[in-house]
Amino acid sequence: MTYSWFRTGQCITNTVEHHVGLSYGAYPPKVAKQLKISIEEATEIFNNYHNVLYPSITKYREEYVLEKAKAEKRIHLGMGFYINTSNPRKDIRTLTNATCQFWSILTALAINKLHSRIDECLLDSSDIQVTSTIYDSIYGIVYNDPEVIAWLNKEIVSIMETDFMENQIVHNAAELEIGTSWASLHGLPKDATEEQVSQVIKEKVYGEK
Repeated sequence: MTYSWFRTGQCITNTVEHHVGLSYGAYPPKVAKQLKISIEEATEIFNNYHNVLYPSITKYREEYVLEKAKAEKRIHLGMGFYINTSNPRKDIRTLTNATCQFWSILTALAINKLHSRIDECLLDSSDIQVTSTIYDSIYGIVYNDPEVIAWLNKEIVSIMETDFMENQIVHNAAELEIGTSWASLHGLPKDATEEQVSQVIKEKVYGEK
């Protein structure tokens, strides 16, 4: 049996590492160290990021998370989970990050649902094996069979795109990618047929004409 690597969702890459650090509350000293620049330059980047480019990040942190935590000594993460605090100002970065990073729980729920679907459809558990998860991405290996890959593509995308809130405004989006390694992955069309999967495997994964 031969396998392809797969990934679904989106993951953080090196190209957005510093952008993500700023959005999660990295302060000028850390920015200066990461980018190997002066504190003055890092402070300018920090201020422009939070006050010019994305003022809503600062507003969310200061006007919602901080004020809510001060009033209630805790902050709601989602699905009934809370994180407590006795010092909201000192804990503000952790509290703010937690309200965002908590939602990686959706990936864990998606993996559980996928395992249930595999059992329901009586698939061989060795055909599809989840190996890891990073934030909103699921990684694994899948048997190199167009029928199995087409099934995985349909099921996992459907699971991950399901709304998790009532009246959800921004809907989830997911894409399955396959390849010979995680460094060389190729996306599949949504609801790809077995013929389309075969074509991606032949032309893109293995580079055959």
